[in-house]
Amino acid sequence: MITLEFKKEDIELDKLNMYGLEAENYEIMQIKKFIGNAETVALIVTLSTTTISAISKIIIEKIKANKTVKVKYKGVEITGLSSDNTLKILKELCKKDDH
Repeated sequence: MITLEFKKEDIELDKLNMYGLEAENYEIMQIKKFIGNAETVALIVTLSTTTISAISKIIIEKIKANKTVKVKYKGVEITGLSSDNTLKILKELCKKDDH
C-alpha cells in the first residue's frame, strides 16, 4: 500500500477513475490535523504494476500545478518528487514490494 496526501482542495476525488484508478484499488480518508485549518485527504492505493501509471499521473499533475503531494510508503515519507523521477521511484517501490 502507498499513501498520497493532498490538501482537500487540491484533489477531485470524484475524478479518480479518469486517471485509470479502479475503486477496488484505493481507499480515501479525510484527515483533520490539530495544527492549521487545512484538511488533508489521504488516498491509500494498492501498489502494483496496474496502479503505478495512475498514481504517477496524479502525482505529476499535482507537481505541475505546484501543489504539494506527500507520498508515504512503509513508514517512509517521500517529498520533493519531480515529474521526471516519479514513475521511476514508483516502479522501484513496486519491485521491492514483490520480493
